[in-house]
Amino acid sequence: MLPTSRSMPVCTAHQLLHACARLSSPEWLGQGGTPAFITLAINPGIPPYPGHSTSIRLCAAHRPSTGRLESRHKQEDLEQEKQQHRQNIRDQEAILIHLMCKVVNLLHSGASSSLELQLPRLSLDSKGGAGGAQQAQSCREPDQLSHQLSDSKTAFISCYLSNRGIDVSALYQSNFQDFIAYHGDKYHEDTNTLGFINLGLSENKHCIDLLTERLSQSDMNYIDDDLLQYPDWRGHAFLREEVAQFLTYYCKAPDLLDPENVVVLNSSLSVFLTLTMVLCDPGDAFLIPTPLYSGFTLTSHLYSKVELIHVHLQSKMDTQPFQLIVDKLEKARREAKFKGKKFRGLVLCNLNNSLGNIDTLDSLKEYLEFAKRHNLHVIIDETYMLSEFRASIPFHSVLNMKSLPDPNRTHVIWGTSKSFGISGFRFGTLYTHNKEVVSAIGVFGFLHGIAGITQHKLCRLLQDRE
Repeated sequence: MLPTSRSMPVCTAHQLLHACARLSSPEWLGQGGTPAFITLAINPGIPPYPGHSTSIRLCAAHRPSTGRLESRHKQEDLEQEKQQHRQNIRDQEAILIHLMCKVVNLLHSGASSSLELQLPRLSLDSKGGAGGAQQAQSCREPDQLSHQLSDSKTAFISCYLSNRGIDVSALYQSNFQDFIAYHGDKYHEDTNTLGFINLGLSENKHCIDLLTERLSQSDMNYIDDDLLQYPDWRGHAFLREEVAQFLTYYCKAPDLLDPENVVVLNSSLSVFLTLTMVLCDPGDAFLIPTPLYSGFTLTSHLYSKVELIHVHLQSKMDTQPFQLIVDKLEKARREAKFKGKKFRGLVLCNLNNSLGNIDTLDSLKEYLEFAKRHNLHVIIDETYMLSEFRASIPFHSVLNMKSLPDPNRTHVIWGTSKSFGISGFRFGTLYTHNKEVVSAIGVFGFLHGIAGITQHKLCRLLQDRE
C-alpha cells in the first residue's frame, strides 16, 4: 500500500533537480498513475543568493485515482493501462521540469519573499488519458514552449557540475545576466536605436577618440621576441619599472617606489581576488564599508570563499554623509568576532566606488592605525585616483605617507580601466612592501597575466604624460 503523504527536508537550489527526479518516479505517483500534488514554498527568512542559499521546502501528497479499469484480465487492457501510465509519468515530468526551472530562475533573481507555487493536478479523461495536460499545452504560444525547452536544458546542465560548479554558475547568472543581455543587444544611434543602454557600469568613453589616435601611432606597433614568449609572471620588468615611476609621480610618494614591489595582472579585481587568496583561508573575513563595489562581493566568493563583513555607513553624519569613522570599524569588528568570525583585514576604496567620497590623509592614518592595533591587512583600491578634478578636495594616496603604520600589511591596488578609459586592456597592479605577498601574488600571473604586446602598449601609455 502506498503512503498517503511524504515530506522532504529543506534543500538548496542545486538539490532541486534531484528532488524533481524522485518526485516524478512511479513511487511518488498516486494509484493508477494519478500524479502527485506538489507544493514548493520559498522560506522567507533567509537572505538571497549570493553568500547564502534560499531554502525551499518540498512536500508531496498522493491523491488516489478513482478512474480504474474494471477489468484487467485481458492482456490487451493491461498493455493499454501500462502505456497510459507511462504517458502520465512523462506528462508529470514535463510539468515538474517546467516548475523546477521557474524555481531555479526565481532563486537566481535573488527572491527572498514568501512564495508558494502549486503544481496543477492532471485530470484524466474518460479513457484514462491525460487530456487536461494536452489541452493546457495546446493553448500555449509556440515561443512559450520554446522558452520552456530552453529553461529545461539550462536547468539540467547542472547535473554535470559539482556543487562548486553549480555555485559558480549561479553566481555568474545572478551577477551578469543583465550584462549578457546588454552585450547581445547594444544600443547604436544608427543601427540599433532600440537596443540596451548600460547604466549600471562605469566606463569612460569620452577619451576613445584620443586613445584611438594614440594607439595608432608607430611606437605602439612594436614586436620583440620577448613579447612573444612567456614573461616574468609578475609582469615584464619594463612595465613594472614604468608603473613604479608612474605611481611615484601621481601618488606624490616621498621616495621613488621600488619596481620589485610591483605585480601586474589582468584587472584590479584580479589583484583583489588573488590578495584574498594569499591572505585568507576559506571562511575568513574582511571588514568593508558599505555601499560598496559589487565586484568585491563577486570575486571574494568566487575563489577564496572569503566573507565580507559590512560596516554600514549613515547618510546623516556630523561632518559629511557616509563618512567612515574608526568607532564604526571597532563596533563591526566586535559584533562579528562575537559571532565567531576570524578577521584578516580591512578593504578600503579611495575614491570610494560608488559614493565618490575622498578620504582625508588624517582619516587614512586612523584606518591604518586601527588595522595595526588588530594585526589586520589593509587592501586599498585607488583605481579612481586620477578621476578627481576638484581642487578644493585633493586626493591623498597612502603611498604619499612618509611612513606607514604597518607597511607589510598595507597593499595598494590601481588600474587603468577608469582613468584611461581602457577597460578592455584588462590591467591592474599591486604595490606592496611585503616581499612574501609579492612572490605569492606573482604566481597568479601564470593564469591572470597580460599579453606581452599589451604590456608594451600599456608601458608607452604610462610614459606619455601629455
